[in-house]
Amino acid sequence: MALRWIVARNPLYPLSAALLLFGINRLSTDVVLTASILARWLNGYWEPRIVAVTVGICLLAGPAYYLFDKTKTPPAGQVAIIGSFLLFALGTIAALTRSLWNPSVSRSNE
Repeated sequence: MALRWIVARNPLYPLSAALLLFGINRLSTDVVLTASILARWLNGYWEPRIVAVTVGICLLAGPAYYLFDKTKTPPAGQVAIIGSFLLFALGTIAALTRSLWNPSVSRSNE
């Protein structure tokens, strides 16, 4: 009964409730991503990907906020283990991509 009264007083309540339920960030990024994909598909031109990258970053904002909110005070051991895995991953990426960012003379002739 109270919900009917609220909807009768404010006809935009269902829309605002949907925005709060799904999040204005999620809704706006879905609209932008859909429009971008549709325009690219119709034009056949896919090159500048800045819109897709920006939308991806915005879509990750919600889960990232939840993650950071839940991990405000993690145990020190957990932080050390996660940090060591991240450093290991960065080192592995650096080693695998070394030829791209540090071209050098081949060492096979030495």
